Amino acid sequence: MKRNILILLLIAVLLITGCAGGKKPLSREAKKSLLKAELNRWANLQAEGITQISYKGLALRKNFVFSKTPQEMRFDVIEGGIFGAAAAPLISLYLGEYLSVKSDFQPRLALMAAAMMDRQFSMGNVQSLLDLADTYVDEIIDTGKISRENLEINFTPKMQLESVKESKYNLSANFTYTKKGEPDTIILKIKSASLELLFDKVKYGNAEVKALPQMSVGQGIMDMLQDGLFNLGDLAAPEGD
Repeated sequence: MKRNILILLLIAVLLITGCAGGKKPLSREAKKSLLKAELNRWANLQAEGITQISYKGLALRKNFVFSKTPQEMRFDVIEGGIFGAAAAPLISLYLGEYLSVKSDFQPRLALMAAAMMDRQFSMGNVQSLLDLADTYVDEIIDTGKISRENLEINFTPKMQLESVKESKYNLSANFTYTKKGEPDTIILKIKSASLELLFDKVKYGNAEVKALPQMSVGQGIMDMLQDGLFNLGDLAAPEGD
């Protein structure tokens, strides 16, 4: 009986060590396929969760809905339950052939957001990141990143997008994932503003994006914004409260 137990233990040890040592690293072609699959996940999706927007010591924490196709995307900060009867966009951002921001609740909030952004920015800038990754796939596999004059994109060992740093727009983005490989958080920073997204649900494919009308911001309004006539405190509480 003892001899049988010893034999079984020996077999178990051999199986465990065999499994541990037999796991082969991914081939180059497998890594290429994995990278393409990971980037394609970001091409068409719809997500929802919680966002915290911070700007000059003030914070706004609300629900969000995010929709993206290869041609356009839209981000809505929601007042009330997500997709619920009481849900209403506090502020919406659209990016396609043009950039547009809208807020029926507080129009000056949209104007402030527009003043913070480069209005020449379009979906082409976002798509170029994906094209860049596709073009420099060998560099990504060899070094885990793409590094150019104004841009650095880092990837995890699982070929997931890890971070983006763009010096021209003074922009950075950091990505984390769940154990199942689903998006968990994204932290975006633009100059003195930051946007944190905590994902609750993500669906891939069949995303629908409703475009916002193109913005027209007059210089007089821009001067008002620069003079500090907008008070974000009407909507947000100071950080730490």
